[in-house]
Amino acid sequence: MQQKMQQRKKANNENSKNMKIYTDDELRGRLLETDYPNDEKLLKDVILKIRNFGNAAQKMFDNWYATSKITHFDVAGINPAYLRRCHNMKDVGIIIAYDWLQKKPNEAAHLLRKPLIVKSKF
Repeated sequence: MQQKMQQRKKANNENSKNMKIYTDDELRGRLLETDYPNDEKLLKDVILKIRNFGNAAQKMFDNWYATSKITHFDVAGINPAYLRRCHNMKDVGIIIAYDWLQKKPNEAAHLLRKPLIVKSKF
């Protein structure tokens, strides 16, 4: 058991060595390029979330930063298309939701299954 934990820790350290480190200014600029609201408090909050991403979300973010494309995922039936359609999420919000799904899958999936956008019958 302890050996597996040490192996996981070593793998996480190796993965984190390969991840890009962004300055606050780089992150702020990239967010603003993608029509993120120019609100300093919101920007600081999102940058803090980005800084605390787990490995999987960080890899997705790095890919998005370089290509402007979201990597497809499906966690408990939650995927990027669903998040766009039912929660009106944009790319960074989708990556934040993905990080949450990775860290707390049951809680996140349960709450994300409740859509914020209700289609009108009118």
